Amino acid sequence: MQLQLRVVTISLRSGIHLGEREGWLEGTGPLPLADTLFSAFCNGYRLLYDEPELTQFLPMFIPGSTPFRISSAFPEWEGFRYFPVPLNQIPAHKELKKIRWIEQSGFERLLMGEKLEDIVGSSPYICLPRKSITETDTDNAPSMPWVIQEVPRVGLDRTNNHPGDRYFHFGQAWFRPAASFFFLVD
Repeated sequence: MQLQLRVVTISLRSGIHLGEREGWLEGTGPLPLADTLFSAFCNGYRLLYDEPELTQFLPMFIPGSTPFRISSAFPEWEGFRYFPVPLNQIPAHKELKKIRWIEQSGFERLLMGEKLEDIVGSSPYICLPRKSITETDTDNAPSMPWVIQEVPRVGLDRTNNHPGDRYFHFGQAWFRPAASFFFLVD
């Protein structure tokens, strides 16, 4: 079976909240997983074509005969696309264990059998969090394409508009300028 991959890039203008677990508003993930993207697709399909059309469309996604497949989202920053470091990469150095994402050319090198230790020093843009070639290169530079913030919120009682003890924090991920995320569609 030949894959016919298309890249879909999404740039956000505001913060995004992707819940990490039910009922916990403080935390957020920075990137949507495949099931979240598929749910967004289904919601958009329902809004465009109405619910009976969606109900007829969904049975096409039984295992083995899906019309398309969606990957989870991956970061894109300053023109570089990043993929997750494969789990078979077990670096010896403690600092390298913190690397979660590797740039596409480095990812392809990993798939060809090279080791993470041999790839990381080749460019400051090769991995996320970004590593510097010298310690002074990225002292003040951001290391990830997003910032996760906890925004204070207050819930008001509907009967008297009194907040009471309904103070809470709400997690949001904000993407830096020139940062977005992408996913693959087959």
